Amino acid sequence: MGNLLVGAAMRKITPAPDVLEALNKANPKAHPYKGVYEDIYARVIVVSDGTEKAVIAGADLGSFHNCEATAKRLHDEFGIDPLACIFSATHNHEAPRFSIKEGADPSFREMGEATDASDEYSKWVIDQYASAVGEAIEKLTPARMGVIRGESFINVCRDLPTPMGGMQMNNFHKNPDHELLVIKFESLDGEPIAVYINHPTHSNYMVWNLYDQSFPMIQADVGGGISRFVEKAHKNKIVAVWAKGCAGDQNPVTRSSWRIINVDDDGEFSLEQVVFNYKDNLAQLQSLRSTQGLEVLELLEKIEDWTDEFQFKAAETYRNIPARVSYTQLYARGGGTPQGEGKPGQKFSSFGVSLACGELPKPVPFDPPREINYRLRLANLCGVSFVNLNSESYAALGQLIKKLMPTKYTAVQCVTWGGMGYIPDTDGEWINGFGAANTNAWSGKMTEDAYTDGFTQLKKEVYGE
Repeated sequence: MGNLLVGAAMRKITPAPDVLEALNKANPKAHPYKGVYEDIYARVIVVSDGTEKAVIAGADLGSFHNCEATAKRLHDEFGIDPLACIFSATHNHEAPRFSIKEGADPSFREMGEATDASDEYSKWVIDQYASAVGEAIEKLTPARMGVIRGESFINVCRDLPTPMGGMQMNNFHKNPDHELLVIKFESLDGEPIAVYINHPTHSNYMVWNLYDQSFPMIQADVGGGISRFVEKAHKNKIVAVWAKGCAGDQNPVTRSSWRIINVDDDGEFSLEQVVFNYKDNLAQLQSLRSTQGLEVLELLEKIEDWTDEFQFKAAETYRNIPARVSYTQLYARGGGTPQGEGKPGQKFSSFGVSLACGELPKPVPFDPPREINYRLRLANLCGVSFVNLNSESYAALGQLIKKLMPTKYTAVQCVTWGGMGYIPDTDGEWINGFGAANTNAWSGKMTEDAYTDGFTQLKKEVYGE
């Protein structure tokens, strides 16, 4: 018998009515939620040999950019090495912003100041994490870990070149990454303990608050809903962590809004945006959840690669890349025209920038030079590579990382330590410079080089090769 021990626990992190009201009042633009449609959760899986411990943690949140503060709490309370904290988030847009005033991660560029309300809520969430880890440690039991790789087609590339410029529409040919990685933790007598799910798709199907705010409710969206589907299928006796992979250009195959291009008899193209009824979309959302949920359940029955030996080693590094604001994001901020003739506050059409293949977007006028800090972490947990990125990297970058790893299975997790925004690969940039929530790499080629260099270094440190 090996030395692997596993325990798991979860905590509800749905804000109470008074907390929700305080969040909304403090920052109504970032938090326009009027109620709760379904609960959201924080989940942890603790893996140990009885002495050393590693934590796989996930949450139904937009990002997890207070890893430093959370890891410090787990270190102070349980002696867990911060490098052994493998954090992830589902990238749920329909959840409170997780941000604290002090102890924010240095690699994250905050889009807005944390408020007293968000600070209080986020510290409470960290309390829930600590409580869940404590419970999981108490539940540690001899176990084994099984891994399997499949495919799930609930996602599609969202960057499509059109006669009106590049825009978010379904592109069924470019950069597909449908890999569905599933890990099962079970006791030595076969009782399931926990499940880990990794898939590269945006977990924001509804995003109603970006449109007419007809459904301003807290909900778990795609990833959190898949977790609950799998947990309920196991009679709520397990914990299921769903982690978002490299999905900067990967949306759910259906969504609550469609962009449609029409063409008339004179060959003139026009754009139409259609927002669907939220009741219909809730049903479609459940269809996505059940589709992948059933795929996960099927894969769990087919696992052949098992281990009962604990193994862990981790390392991290940083790479600084010249950065700019993309034209698309400049439009969202109301920053000026593509030609640089506008003034702050003047909007332009984000669909007016159409580039030839390989042509790089010009720097945005009046955008000061800066660098973005790529934080790259690699952990070997029981023979599986866990990769953490503080970005929404494009799918091709996730595939690049997987090819660099010496292991059969690699889980790439984005939006850890928050989000620097969408980070394109070389091919992804030319469509429209589709860029970042905060900043964007100067070029996809620089990003590819940074990832290759950084993870080659980490591979040597973790695997000795």
